Amino acid sequence: MPPKKAPKKPRGQNPPFKVLIFSRTTGYRHTSIPAGIKAIQNLASNISSTTRSPFTADATEDPAIFDKPRTLFAYRVMILLQTSGDFLSPSQLTNFQNFVEKKGGGVVAIHCASCGHPDSEWYSTMIGGVFSNHPVPQNGTITVVDPKHAITIYATMANEEPALFPEKDLAQNKPPGPELTPREKRMLKRKRTISEDGDNPPNPYKPQTDPEITYTCHDEWYNFRLHPRQQAPNIHVLLTVDESTYTGGTHGPDHPIAWCQEFALTPKTKPKKDDRAFSNSRGSSSAHGRKPVEKPVPLSERGGRSFYTALGHFDEAYEDPRFMSQLMGAILWTAKVF
Repeated sequence: MPPKKAPKKPRGQNPPFKVLIFSRTTGYRHTSIPAGIKAIQNLASNISSTTRSPFTADATEDPAIFDKPRTLFAYRVMILLQTSGDFLSPSQLTNFQNFVEKKGGGVVAIHCASCGHPDSEWYSTMIGGVFSNHPVPQNGTITVVDPKHAITIYATMANEEPALFPEKDLAQNKPPGPELTPREKRMLKRKRTISEDGDNPPNPYKPQTDPEITYTCHDEWYNFRLHPRQQAPNIHVLLTVDESTYTGGTHGPDHPIAWCQEFALTPKTKPKKDDRAFSNSRGSSSAHGRKPVEKPVPLSERGGRSFYTALGHFDEAYEDPRFMSQLMGAILWTAKVF
C-alpha cells in the first residue's frame, strides 16, 4: 500500500511563527492546564495545512525563558495559560513588558491569568482586569458584543471543528475586523434610539447587530477588582455575560468577560517638510485642498497586542469549538497576521 501523501500547503503560506504556552503558577493551580496545552498544540498542528499563517506551540513553566530577551523575543505570541501569583521576578516582568511594548509581541491570557501579579500596575493594565472573586460555577448567557472582530468572527462561524476557519479573507488580504462598511454605518445611523417598549433608552452596551448573537456556557464567572473598562480604558470588549442569567455577578448590565487591546503604537509619520511649509505659509493646508501625507503605520512597527478571556476554567472548554475558535482568532490577531 503506497504511503499517504502529506497534505498540500495552502498557496502563499508563510513560514510558521512561534507561540509559547506559559503555565507557571505560584497561586491557585487549575487542573485544566494539561487539557489547555494539549488543545492549543493540537490546534497548531491541525491548522498547518489550512491557513496561510501557521504557527508552532511550545509549552513550558520555566521562568528562566524570561531572563534572556533574545530567547523571549524569538516568540511572536505568549499564551498565559492559567498563570497565577507572582510567577515572574521583577526583572523577568520588565523583560516581559519590553516583549510587548518594544518588540511588539502578542499576549493571549486565559482565565486565571488575571490572578497573576495583582500588585503590578503594568501587568494588570496589560491583562485588563484583576481577579476579585467568583460565584459557584453555573450556566450563564454570553453575548458576542462585536461579532465582526477578527477574534470573534471565527467563533460565530465554527460549527464542528475549531480548525475550520474561512480562508478567503486571509487569502485576499481582507481580514475581518471591527470596522463597519459605509452601508452598515448608514443603517446603524437610521436605527431607532429607543427600546421596543418606547419608554426606556436602550442598553448602550448591547451589540449593535441584529439579530443578537448569544449562547449559554457553564463556567466560573469572574468578578474583577475594578471594572475592566476602568482598569484599562483602551480595551475593546468582545464578549459580555448577562448577570440576570446567573447569580453572583457584581458588574451589572455591562460585565465584560473577553476583550483585546493594543499598546504603544508608533506615532504616525510626520508630514514632509514641503507640506509643513505649504501649510504654514497660507493658513491651513486643508483650505487649499491639500493635506499632509500620512502613511499608515505598518503592523510590524506597532506595539504589542493583548487578548484576555475569563472563560476556560474546565477541561471541557478546550473541546468547545466556540472557545477554541476564539483562541485561534486571538493568536492570529495578537500575532498581527491581520
